[in-house]
Amino acid sequence: MSDSLYIVILAGGKGERFWPLSTPETPKPFLQFFSQMSLLQQTFHRARKLVPASQILLVVGEQHEKISHEQLPDLPADRVVLEPAARDTAAAIGYAAMQLPADSLMLVLPADHLIPDEDQFADCVRSAAAFVAAHGGPCTFGIRPDRPETGYGYVKAAASSVSDGIFSVDQFIEKPDRATAEKYVRHGSYYWNSGIFLWKVSRIQELIRMHLPDLWNGLQKLNPAKDEFHRLYQELPRISIDFGVMQKADRVVVFPATFRWDDIGSWNSLPRILPTDGDGNLVWGSHTSLDSLNCILYSESLTMVTAGIRDLIVVQRGSHILICHKDHADRLKELLAKLPL
Repeated sequence: MSDSLYIVILAGGKGERFWPLSTPETPKPFLQFFSQMSLLQQTFHRARKLVPASQILLVVGEQHEKISHEQLPDLPADRVVLEPAARDTAAAIGYAAMQLPADSLMLVLPADHLIPDEDQFADCVRSAAAFVAAHGGPCTFGIRPDRPETGYGYVKAAASSVSDGIFSVDQFIEKPDRATAEKYVRHGSYYWNSGIFLWKVSRIQELIRMHLPDLWNGLQKLNPAKDEFHRLYQELPRISIDFGVMQKADRVVVFPATFRWDDIGSWNSLPRILPTDGDGNLVWGSHTSLDSLNCILYSESLTMVTAGIRDLIVVQRGSHILICHKDHADRLKELLAKLPL
């Protein structure tokens, strides 16, 4: 299976949700979240459990070429696919598929997910790949919800399986309200849509050609060696693979994953999957605490001292410091808009 499997890692972002740790120059995939490895490096390490580096493609914006090479020195330079502009996941995936053999399998991994169970992840991929090799896909990996999450999309699985542990997708559902999300958790047939996809290259090309003909025609014109490449890429339709293809395609299946997963969309998501101390604090860097509870405390270079605080996010990077109540963590984009340029 490893001979026919290629892995495409998608990395990018605007660097807003984890400011001041993240910036446009170093968005989320390039950050070290309370770890010695960045999320991109962890994703690459997971991929290497399955295939050699020569069968991994990294799709990244041109502005992140240098940091990508710095963080992934073992990835051959010709395995880095540069996007001149961000055109969402359908364009990135379609462009990557053009670089791969049509009869191969293509696993798509966002570079900003936290998946600590590397071996369990590899086992799930191998199981799903055996099915997709025979049926073509597309396959999405579903995460069984353990809470009524309103920030994720969901997948509803059919009642009966099409193969051992693999189900047809009845419906893709956008982010629900809390009452609906609570119903999904109780129901048992609903999964979080992880954004991790597996299919044959020829199959995803067929689906893009069928459901996104303008994108398909634009991709056929691309040649990085020609002067008009940048202009043509910027003219590609901006649409996600979920909206453009997955929600329209036939024969879509969901593989219920058994590995721990989080897309860490905000600072608040980190304590769900990373270890905290006896007071519920998630701490990185030099820190001394007295009666501080359930806080996220990150210090890049300074000594942080806290006393008597609750449910705060305190992050220091360089000359910037964020102090935020956890209830306002999802308002960082709004807050950043107030900063002087």
